[in-house]
Amino acid sequence: MSSPSAALSSTKSIIHVAGYSSCGFYRRAASVVASLSLLFPSKLQVVEHEFPSREAYREWLIHGGSNGGPPSLRGSSSGVGFRDHAAKLLENTPTASSGAKAKQHSSSPFCWLSSGTDLDPAAVTEFIGGCDDTLEWCRSRCPQLSGPSTPPPAFFAKPIAKMTPDDHAPNHPYDYDLLV
Repeated sequence: MSSPSAALSSTKSIIHVAGYSSCGFYRRAASVVASLSLLFPSKLQVVEHEFPSREAYREWLIHGGSNGGPPSLRGSSSGVGFRDHAAKLLENTPTASSGAKAKQHSSSPFCWLSSGTDLDPAAVTEFIGGCDDTLEWCRSRCPQLSGPSTPPPAFFAKPIAKMTPDDHAPNHPYDYDLLV
């Protein structure tokens, strides 16, 4: 049986997770990806982009606004958001279908693979999706950890519990089963 780290691709994946701080879906996706990056630091790196509010997040994602987010996330005020830049750049790549999917995405989180840690639409290699898509992406990278249909890896195996006799007599003359 292969090790869990072999389930991840042989090269290091850099996944970006953008969303707003009060969004439970953003926190869940970021938490799961961060956990996997701790388990497999040579295979996965997470870059979180957290916005203070839903409005600031949507302004950056859809309209390309420069207000409301951290300086590293501030885009131009061109009126074209990050998702549209990324979708346009993905059009002529093997992952063109992810570009079309990215252009339609407007909820939090917005997750993508990139060739670097900078917030550069030109570095986007594939759009993953929202929370559910990101969790599915994580499951596909660690198939033996994804559910009950597959047997657990050997390092998760627990010893089988065995019943040992304790000399319990169900019809004893005592009022209580506690002996001090």
